[in-house]
Amino acid sequence: MTALFAFEGVICNDVGEPIPEGLKLYRTLCVSYRVVISSRHELDWTEHWLKTNYVFEYAHILTSSNFYEGQDLRLRHLDLARQDTNTMELFVDSDPDTCAEALAKGVPTVLFSSPKYLPASKVIRPWTSLYEEQERQKRVVAEKYAAYINNDGKRWE
Repeated sequence: MTALFAFEGVICNDVGEPIPEGLKLYRTLCVSYRVVISSRHELDWTEHWLKTNYVFEYAHILTSSNFYEGQDLRLRHLDLARQDTNTMELFVDSDPDTCAEALAKGVPTVLFSSPKYLPASKVIRPWTSLYEEQERQKRVVAEKYAAYINNDGKRWE
């Protein structure tokens, strides 16, 4: 069983300081999972950071060298981890959009957020946009369901 763990936003913040709650989550999950770390930094820098913060229980580190220009780094790392093993069972990230993409690919996902850490580079959408999206999805489901029912109230077979 493999878990892909985002380094930035879950284990480490934007300025290189550890996120304590993310490290606790990491240490809890590494007991049951083979952990692959996804990092935007170079391999040497990431390994040094992990060692100086006493993080040793990982199987592999995917870095910025493991993706192509124009791709989303985390999603590329997710695809690589899924190809590497058929038992990709968990994806942990702090970006809701990336987590939504992982869910769409059929990977169980944990969206990590901490009140002590909010990514500076991410534009936070208002709650009204979330509500509007939920209502839009409800309408789409209702329309698709209505297409399966004829005028007599019976399902088309």
